[in-house]
Order: sequence, then structure tokens, then C-alpha cells
Amino acid sequence: MNMRLTKLIIALIILAMPFYACQEFFAPAGTEVIKIEGIDSNGDLILKDANGNPAKIFKVKAGKKIKWQIHTVDVRSIIDIYKKPNVTSDNIFSSGPEPISNSKDWKATVDSAATYGQFIEYNIKWKDNADSIHIYDPRIQVKS
Repeated sequence: MNMRLTKLIIALIILAMPFYACQEFFAPAGTEVIKIEGIDSNGDLILKDANGNPAKIFKVKAGKKIKWQIHTVDVRSIIDIYKKPNVTSDNIFSSGPEPISNSKDWKATVDSAATYGQFIEYNIKWKDNADSIHIYDPRIQVKS
């Protein structure tokens, strides 16, 4: 191989490394993201969508994947995400919620057969930096 081509290949590898290293941070195309951005004065999680809008009631199309990402040092980990017990709401997920291996993030897929207006009242069970466990109860609703 000539020297110019070798240098070009090395340069491309070096340029691509930061993108490869960050792949877990970014959601795959077509995935909706719920960012856990902090804790409010009441001790509740601050949830935002990818555009920075509040996501306590997160609206998503049927068939979409959802990824919960921790974007704050105040939340050490998510312990569980599950349908809120003793409430009347739908289980709109066809898979998950479940943790993503080697990550603090979680994922789920909204059932492609879910219909407009269906919703799930769910809990995020999480741990703060003092190892105290908390539960926060947002909602996900199917949009058209």
C-alpha cells in the first residue's frame, strides 16, 4: 500500500473513533428518547424529550422504540420501569421496558397495534447518589 493511502486510512479511523465511542449515548434512528435530566424541588424526576420539552406525559407513535437515558449525576441508576399497579391503564409495550446491557439506559417498544389515545401509567424506580430508592410515575400516551 502506498504511504498516502495508509495515512488516509489511519486518519479516517482516528476521525471515526469518537463517533463509535459515543454510539451508546445516541439512540438508533427511529427511537424516541426520554432524558432524565435532574430532580425537581419535590424530589420528582425531570423528564424531557429530545427537543427539551417536558415528558411527564410522553406522546409517541405506535411501533416506536423508546429509550430512557440518564443525563444527570443526581440519578445513580434506574432499578426498574414497570406498569403502575392498581390503576386502569393499558400495557402498550410489545417488548420491555428492560435495561440495555453495559449501560444505565433502558428501552422498550410500543406495540404497533396500539391505538391513538391508549396510555400506560408507569413507574420509574430509581436510586439517587445516597443510595436512596425513589419512585416516579409518568405516563406514555399513543399519538396519531
